[in-house]
Amino acid sequence: MLEYDFGPGFVANDMSGVIDRQPPRLVRVIPTYVPRVNADGNEMSGVPSVLHQAPLGTYLGWNLTAAGFARLVHAKRLAARVSVAGAATATRNVTLVAPS
Repeated sequence: MLEYDFGPGFVANDMSGVIDRQPPRLVRVIPTYVPRVNADGNEMSGVPSVLHQAPLGTYLGWNLTAAGFARLVHAKRLAARVSVAGAATATRNVTLVAPS
């Protein structure tokens, strides 16, 4: 970042006054500080985040699950749909059993 001097009639704090010097004089270079990062690109300063140590999940389009988990979830969703439809028509008698 750079600090400029626009002349004595210009107040830089609130950007008011009159610019007396154009182009402005360069006063100094203000150092910019950024946190150090590790090999993964995560910031190392401060208290480490739990999500960096044990990520919540993955950004892949698919995840591995335990065997039978998807069938159990699908069965519960299907049962919810059937119970709603069955309440409306009262003609279906379906019994779902979760896989063992």
